[in-house]
Amino acid sequence: MQESKTEQTQTAANPADRRRFSRYPVDVEVKVVREGSDGVNTFFHGRGSEVGEGGLAVFVAHEFTLGDVVRVITRFPYSTRPLECHAVVRNRDSYCYGMEFVGLGEGEREFIARTCRFLAMIQEANAPTHANAFSARLARPGSGSRLDA
Repeated sequence: MQESKTEQTQTAANPADRRRFSRYPVDVEVKVVREGSDGVNTFFHGRGSEVGEGGLAVFVAHEFTLGDVVRVITRFPYSTRPLECHAVVRNRDSYCYGMEFVGLGEGEREFIARTCRFLAMIQEANAPTHANAFSARLARPGSGSRLDA
């Protein structure tokens, strides 16, 4: 019997091999909002270190529990438009949390996908074997290349 792709993914030895989406390194400010049932929101400031179409890795000095639903607010590189959406805490390593985006609208989903495609292009262009003038222009903030232009 042939194993399905889902089963293969779930049994992979390396956690990175089990991911549905590629991840891209970033260094962005992230505001994590815990929305209280009493209507009181608590804000925590952290840093995003990786982004993929499915979620974001966030370092934040606060104790979250797996399964917590939070709101994340961030601005990706080369974009003037912020992303604000809900996420579920799926894993943690000390104060670094893997947060899966949930409840995304079509516009948010496309914005994240476009961001990831752009980051992949930059990553490839900046690889030592692919260095060229185009990558140098894209790698400079303020060079005129924006995702939301």
